[in-house]
Amino acid sequence: MAEQRSTPTRLIKYTVGHYRKEGVSEEAFRKWYHEEHLPMAIGLIKKDFNSPQKYVTPSDCCSEFKGLLGQIRPSWKIEEFDLVLEYWLHDLSELKNLISDPEWTGKAAKDEALWVDTDKASIQIGYDTLYLEEDGKIVNTEQK
Repeated sequence: MAEQRSTPTRLIKYTVGHYRKEGVSEEAFRKWYHEEHLPMAIGLIKKDFNSPQKYVTPSDCCSEFKGLLGQIRPSWKIEEFDLVLEYWLHDLSELKNLISDPEWTGKAAKDEALWVDTDKASIQIGYDTLYLEEDGKIVNTEQK
């Protein structure tokens, strides 16, 4: 039987995919996020969240893979977010605390509408389950 990896606290994974505002270049968007938004936001995020991470999805990666995916799974869609943020929370009150914090809305999210298409985003929320550890050990499932 596979080892069941237990964790003392199961963290909630909160992921949000953002699109840049029309007319904003990929380069300018990434520069704004790294040099302006993140330095203002990180101290507020640090109060409640665990291990915040982000990844960007450059259009050249999406375009290149779209052709391959179209041959294998033509009905599948690649989400072409410009930025995906991932956070781990102990409970949903931590998220509520952040987005209702006047410092968040007055400082970190203040210029967001100049850079981010605030009319559309995608949020996923749930739990991660690890199946393959970095050392190659299989956990939480059986290999057949």
